[in-house]
Amino acid sequence: MTAPSHSKTDEVSITCLDFPDSETATFWIGTEEGSVYGANRYDRASSKAGLNAAPEEVFRGHAGPVTGIQFHPSSGSIDFSDLFLTSSVDWTVKLWRTKPGASKSEKNFAGIPPVASFEEADDYVFDVKWHPNHPAMFGSVDGSGKFDLWNLNQDVEVSR
Repeated sequence: MTAPSHSKTDEVSITCLDFPDSETATFWIGTEEGSVYGANRYDRASSKAGLNAAPEEVFRGHAGPVTGIQFHPSSGSIDFSDLFLTSSVDWTVKLWRTKPGASKSEKNFAGIPPVASFEEADDYVFDVKWHPNHPAMFGSVDGSGKFDLWNLNQDVEVSR
């Protein structure tokens, strides 16, 4: 099975989007196919308007539509603005980095993999949000009404 790929003219069913803090021209979109794409509002020197749809620039990891996406709020002495979370009907939350390290192994023909996957939900995960003040905490809510609160400083396998 080959992963779907899109050119800047192909149609993509967008299910959610978010702009990183202090960004007005570049944003990320979650799709019905379960992938996340970076996109540009305007043509710029190094990029064209539209999706960044080269296979090595697509964030792949969900097995169902992406229901929520949020970038880390940029506050504090350490910059976490390249981190974002996604939620999906595949019952998971994923943590991603927009700027993979210098290693080319993080990017490949299959796309950019998530940094971590959180799998405590009892149903579709409808949304995920970072804590506005605590840089390592986020919450997610699933279709059964369950709210999971995660603290990455304490545990990445079990919510609190």
